[in-house]
Amino acid sequence: AADVSVQSRYLTLSSAGSIGGAGAGAGAADGYGYSGAFDAVMGSSGGVQATANGNINLRLGGSSTTLNGTGLSSANGQINVSLAQSLYGQAGSGAQITGTAIKLLSDAGALGASGQALRLNARNVNPIGLGATGVTAMAQGGIYLDQLGGDLRISSIASRTGDIWVRTPGSIV
Repeated sequence: AADVSVQSRYLTLSSAGSIGGAGAGAGAADGYGYSGAFDAVMGSSGGVQATANGNINLRLGGSSTTLNGTGLSSANGQINVSLAQSLYGQAGSGAQITGTAIKLLSDAGALGASGQALRLNARNVNPIGLGATGVTAMAQGGIYLDQLGGDLRISSIASRTGDIWVRTPGSIV
């Protein structure tokens, strides 16, 4: 499928299936492996919210982006997001990113902020027995992640120039 592209300050997506192509992680179309991702160029001080039953595969260009509402939530799939800039959360207590596996990549920004980590519900399971589980996070700046329940399975976390802060009530494995 061809890539989808929109420009928006605030973006809300909802699907009973997947968002973006099913090829995320296979085919390395953009160097991150997001073949067929949903492309959006985010405006200044913009926000994103996406819910799906399947995978959520996004490429967010433009300005730094804040997670709005329920953030990024997949009932049975993976979250794969590549960003040109930073991804921030809002104050609150609920999960902002939920999926069987979570992959966040920022070219020139941070993932979360000191004192306001991205709140995760990485379920570390794959209902159909295929694909990756756990969390992958790569950023130019700092990475701040807070797993809200259970163990946090880390595939890879790397920051080129910033701090890394990770918390979970369970084990980090």
